[in-house]
Amino acid sequence: MKPFTEDEMVPLCVQPGFPGAPSRTVWHSPCTPRENLLSAIQAKECSFLPNVLDMRGINPAFLSDNRARGTVMDGGDPFVPDPHGERDAFGVEWIYDPEINGSMVRPGAPLLEDIEDWEEAIAFPDPMLWDWAGQAEASRTYLADPLYARKSTIFTGFFERLISFMDFEEAAIAMVDEDAQEHVHALFDRLTELYLTYLECFKEHFDIDILEVHDDWGSQTAPLLSEGTLRETVLPYLTRLVSRAHDLGVAVEFHSCGKIECLVPLMVEAGVDMWMGQDVNDKKAVVDAWGDKLIVEVEVPELGEEASDEEVWQAAQAFADDFIIPGKPVALSIYSAARANRPLLTDALYELSRKKLCGTAGGA
Repeated sequence: MKPFTEDEMVPLCVQPGFPGAPSRTVWHSPCTPRENLLSAIQAKECSFLPNVLDMRGINPAFLSDNRARGTVMDGGDPFVPDPHGERDAFGVEWIYDPEINGSMVRPGAPLLEDIEDWEEAIAFPDPMLWDWAGQAEASRTYLADPLYARKSTIFTGFFERLISFMDFEEAAIAMVDEDAQEHVHALFDRLTELYLTYLECFKEHFDIDILEVHDDWGSQTAPLLSEGTLRETVLPYLTRLVSRAHDLGVAVEFHSCGKIECLVPLMVEAGVDMWMGQDVNDKKAVVDAWGDKLIVEVEVPELGEEASDEEVWQAAQAFADDFIIPGKPVALSIYSAARANRPLLTDALYELSRKKLCGTAGGA
C-alpha cells in the first residue's frame, strides 16, 4: 500500500453533505473513493476509511417504489413526494414525512387480508415495460463521475414488504403461523423473482457496483422476529438474491434497522457485504466478531459545529483506535453523514486512517 504523504492532503473536490451536515473533502488519495470502497468490500483492504458518500444512488423515478419512499435519484429535477401520498409498484400508498426523511404505509387499508389469497390480491409489476434504456441515456451525465460507486436500492425486501401488504400485526402472525408458511414461501419466492429482474436491469443499464436491500428486522430494543423464524422464511430468498448479485459482480448492502446485532450471523450466512444499521447496536463488538466477513457502517459522535480543533482530533483518534483495524474495514454510516460536525472531523479521520492502514505512525 502506498505510504501516506502530506502531499495528498490537497483537495481534489468538495462533496456536499446532507442538509444540516458538513461537506466532505475528497483528497488526492492513492485511489478514488470508489476504488477504495470496492477494495474494502472485495479484499477487506482499503487505503483510507470508506464512507457511504462514496456511493452515488441511481434510483429512477419510473420505479414507483422510489417515489413512494421519497428516494428518487436519477440526475433529473429534484423529486418532491406528494404530501397526500405516493403509490409503490404494487399500488400500496405511502405517506412521506419530511421531518424524518422517510415514508410510512397509510394504515387501515391493507392489500392483503389473508396470506392464502396473495396471488389474487397482489398484482405484480412488469419491470420490462419500463424505459430502462431511456433512463440510462438521461442519467448518463449524472453517472459519469468515476469518483463514486454506483448503487441502486430495492424498496422493500421481504418482511417489510409483507408488512406493507398486510400491516404489521397480520404480517408478523403470518411469519410464525405454521399453516401460513407455505404461502409466505410462495410469496417470497415470487418477490425474489421480481427483485432478480430489478437487479439484472440495474446492472445492465446503470452498471451498478452495489445493490442496497431494505428489510428492517428489529425494534429499538430487540429483533421483531426470532433468528429461527428469519432463517426459515427470509434467509433462503435473501441468499438467492445476494448470490445472483455476486455472480454479476455486484456487492450487497443490507439496510436493516433495530437492535439486531444478534442477527448479524444471518447476514454473514446470506453473503451480505455491508450492513447499514442503527447505532443502538454494539457495533464495536460486531466489528470485532465479524469484521473480516462484513463491512459494518458505523457512526461518529455528533460534536456540533462549535467543537474545538482539539475536541475534533480527540474524537477522530478515539474512532481510529476502535474502528480502523487492518483486515476489518468499516465505513462511515449515513447517520454519520447526516450529523452536525465540522468538516475537520472527516478530514482528520481520513488522515488518521491513511496513516494507520499503511503502517505509518500517525496522529494529530
